[in-house]
Amino acid sequence: MTVAEMDEAMKAAAAQMEEFDQLINGIITRLDAVHDVAFAATEESHAVLHDLKLKTTTVVLAFLAIGLAIAIGGIIVLNRLLFPPLQDLSRGMRLFSEGQHAHRITRNMPVELRELAEGFNVMAENLQAQHTELVKASSHDALTGCLNHRQFVMDFDREFSRVNRYKDNLSLLMVDLDHFKSVNDSYGHPAGDLVLRGVAEAM
Repeated sequence: MTVAEMDEAMKAAAAQMEEFDQLINGIITRLDAVHDVAFAATEESHAVLHDLKLKTTTVVLAFLAIGLAIAIGGIIVLNRLLFPPLQDLSRGMRLFSEGQHAHRITRNMPVELRELAEGFNVMAENLQAQHTELVKASSHDALTGCLNHRQFVMDFDREFSRVNRYKDNLSLLMVDLDHFKSVNDSYGHPAGDLVLRGVAEAM
């Protein structure tokens, strides 16, 4: 059930409660009229009619109490069935928007909200996969799969800070491919790309 359908259901319930109130008010009005006619007709039946009015009022109050109990019970049921799952959905969207891309909606949802929760989880998985791909694309060389210059600088700065903090040693290896230009010149750039990929895999 969507929020709009829920609103319509609540409006319909409110309209039914209003009709019920009008019906009860009509009953009270008619009973008062019967009481007045009977009282005017004979004073001897006053005690009986007074007792009847008391009983009728008790019945009407009982109906009102039952109606109020039904309304409160409906609100409690709605509160227990729909509000916690809606809060879970809202919390999940907030956590995901804050960068917790691994978050999923796991609570058993009512049928009305299950499709929404499943849709959220599918969307979250797709976005997480795209985010992982973007992170990889921004930090790795497309040809060799090695970390690119930007990521190397970030990693080097982090490692350099770490070895300074712990008074440790740091080694840096620089590799140059001798005569690589002659590979490109003799066999073409696709062959040079294969050499670069092979060297990267070997290292």
